[in-house]
Amino acid sequence: MDLRDQNFTFVGIGSVIKGDIVLKGPSHICSTIEGDIQIDESFTLTIEPQGIVEGRIRCGDLNIYGEVSGDITAQGKVKVFPTGVVKGQIVAKNINIAPGATVNMQGHTLESQS
Repeated sequence: MDLRDQNFTFVGIGSVIKGDIVLKGPSHICSTIEGDIQIDESFTLTIEPQGIVEGRIRCGDLNIYGEVSGDITAQGKVKVFPTGVVKGQIVAKNINIAPGATVNMQGHTLESQS
């Protein structure tokens, strides 16, 4: 497989990014992001267990294994896994919080467009 033909983003452990970022393709964050993240609504953003995001997130689907401090707007599903920590507001089509997750949030689901 030629990685140059793949469309994904992986921000590795130990990296620190300060500032807003726009991502293309499925993305995994294993680092610290101090700023807003925007990703096309057709892709999934995953905050890995080592990942810390301090800022707003706008995305399609979102999987949270790490920590997010900031408001989340997702056009699809937000899943907070047992290792996940969320502080902020979540607006999404579907919100799933697993037993063991730590959440201090306000949230609501988007109305279905019929």
